[in-house]
Amino acid sequence: MEFKDLCSFFEEIRQTKTPNDKRKLIRERFKKIRDDKSRSSSFDFYQVLRLFVPNFDRERGSFNMKEAKMSRVLTKLLDLPPGHDRNVLSKSHLMAGQATDFGDVVYSVIRKYLRSYKNQVTVDEINKFLDDLTKRQNEQEAEQAMMQMFQKMPAENIRWIIRIILKDLKLGVSSNTILNCYHTDGAAYYATNNSLNKVCEVLADENVKLNELEIEIFEPFRPMLSKRIENSNFKKEFPENKEFYVEEKFDGERFQLHMKEENFMYFSRNGFNYTDNLGKNYETGIFTPKLRGLLEPRIKKLILDGELMLWDTKYGNFGCKGMALDVKKLNDTGRYQPCFCVFDIIMFNDRVLTNQPLKERREILATVFRETEQLW
Repeated sequence: MEFKDLCSFFEEIRQTKTPNDKRKLIRERFKKIRDDKSRSSSFDFYQVLRLFVPNFDRERGSFNMKEAKMSRVLTKLLDLPPGHDRNVLSKSHLMAGQATDFGDVVYSVIRKYLRSYKNQVTVDEINKFLDDLTKRQNEQEAEQAMMQMFQKMPAENIRWIIRIILKDLKLGVSSNTILNCYHTDGAAYYATNNSLNKVCEVLADENVKLNELEIEIFEPFRPMLSKRIENSNFKKEFPENKEFYVEEKFDGERFQLHMKEENFMYFSRNGFNYTDNLGKNYETGIFTPKLRGLLEPRIKKLILDGELMLWDTKYGNFGCKGMALDVKKLNDTGRYQPCFCVFDIIMFNDRVLTNQPLKERREILATVFRETEQLW
């Protein structure tokens, strides 16, 4: 992919008026790049994305290159004589942080002196240049590298290189939004690892959802949590003609139950492992033995989401946190026993269900257990 084509795309985004139109444009162009069958087999979207969001590119080191240094490099490159243009270029760094875009100021000068080049550089060459720029030992080497690259490029492309080095393309759209245009879970996944390379590798298929990738048997995952709705937004969130579910709020501890071929693991909301307490199989722990015979035999793999509660075996009702009892460390012969209130099913055999409607998940959940009434 030629860098000039990417620069044209940058300019198109910048000229697009509304944020919604910008997002639509980026999504459509990203999809077109993904679906381009004529592209080289060695094409790597990561090389494109790191130029879109240079401030998120943790794999690349610091450029240590600010406006003043680039002004000096360009003055040498153009061999500018004393006068207006040299003054504008040498003082343009003073405008950094103001409304005026440094890239535009530089472009207004250098376009008068640089001819249009027919030999265009590729995106890969630009990335190699930027990688090398971070490894320069001193300012002189950095300036020399920039001069060599700028001599190969027209003024309009240099403007975008400058913005990339300054890590602000001024596209009028946030870096998180750009990642979400690459994949709907792009920003969320980047937040977990700070790696653009991983975002491109793991989310290469735009149809794969992050929650599916995160869900693995015997690995804790981030549970879905409720969010507070303001009274003023209630009717908007819950219109009269829309069906919704109301879940009872249990006063226990959020837990995940994982089972594979009669081996169990239990994880708290924060991912702590309490399997040793609750039981890794039907023979151990204070809770797993109570599940013997309750799961349907056809179930070989299972992840359940629910609330670990206190159960009062004397009166047949729930306890609460205020009773100063730790549900994870009960005596297996005491009056209070652990009880797991399941409200969602995450995995059923080899099928991850997180993208299925709650109604369907509840229907599947109803087939997991053999219904029985038992007091311990």
